Amino acid sequence: MSILPGWHDLIAAMQGRTAASDTDVITWCAAELGLLYRCTPPGGRSGAQRGVLMTAIDMFAATQVRWPGGGGPAQPLGALVDEMAATSALATTALRVCKPSSEFVHRCWLHLATLAEAWTLLSLDATTGRYEDSLAASGPGPARPDAVTSDP
Repeated sequence: MSILPGWHDLIAAMQGRTAASDTDVITWCAAELGLLYRCTPPGGRSGAQRGVLMTAIDMFAATQVRWPGGGGPAQPLGALVDEMAATSALATTALRVCKPSSEFVHRCWLHLATLAEAWTLLSLDATTGRYEDSLAASGPGPARPDAVTSDP
């Protein structure tokens, strides 16, 4: 069993659908990152706040996760959780303000699914010693504009 939370727990916390446990550092930080992306205007988001949360995730992973071979993931976990939180907020907003069938909405949710898959592979690596760098193979996600506008 992995010490890392599952992707569904992270996304639920990011979207404010579950209370983050006080003992689960990663899920708590994910909830805080989600709150920043959901409730703070783009110009008001503090890079320092995000940095503190990402660093807390990385420090927890460095001290609590035993990676096979003593190595670690190609991308810091804090950066992955931050990108998941940003993408989750963007995908949810896009679904509300754009046509649900639009290509942009589809790309947002597809990118979130790709990030969830990357998280799952990292969790497997922490548990079983397997790791595949799906982030590099999947390519970049949709552009994250400061404001989502509805498409015609």
